[in-house]
Amino acid sequence: LRGHLSSAGVDKLEAFIGYVGAANPRTRFLVYSRDWPDPARVAWEQNLVRRFPTMKDRVSPIRIEIRDGTASFRDPQTIDQMTQAVQSLLGLKATGPKP
Repeated sequence: LRGHLSSAGVDKLEAFIGYVGAANPRTRFLVYSRDWPDPARVAWEQNLVRRFPTMKDRVSPIRIEIRDGTASFRDPQTIDQMTQAVQSLLGLKATGPKP
């Protein structure tokens, strides 16, 4: 995120997640980026939990795969990836990719 948002933007995003999460302890978050290496995702999540300890195990940062130079929500593989992430986050049984 830090590569795409200013430090103030990252701070505001983290604060939003923290405050919404504090207001409703059942709220979970799926945070994604198209260009987010694993170490950066882990560091971001750890920082968020340091700031807002109630967010532990409630935030799932993922990286959307870029195919053919894009990562569009219209791409069926991206839709499947996001669907699987949400199902996992909610503890739902996976339905598998659509034909």
